[in-house]
Amino acid sequence: MKLVIRPRRSGKTTAAVEWVKQGRKTKSFPGWSRVMITHDARTAGLVRSQYGLDENQVFAIDQWSRGARNVEIVIDNLDLIVERILAYRLGPLPIAFATWDEGSERD
Repeated sequence: MKLVIRPRRSGKTTAAVEWVKQGRKTKSFPGWSRVMITHDARTAGLVRSQYGLDENQVFAIDQWSRGARNVEIVIDNLDLIVERILAYRLGPLPIAFATWDEGSERD
């Protein structure tokens, strides 16, 4: 997995959208070879409308079907998704640590 780490409002979502747009239409769900997953439905809708993406190119994490095959996925704002999942199970998390490996991209 390639992890791109940049400050907020530094073009990560735009770069992810451009990656999704390089995908192709398919006959199986979701109808595209590349999709984006966001942390909530509101954000997914904003990304679709702001960047002109199809409803089956951007999904909220809780809308995504695990049954999709042969689909490349980019996750936007992974930190918010992890926080949401873990906070639901564990409660609020004041701090977390992660390892940045050589395969990661840090700008």
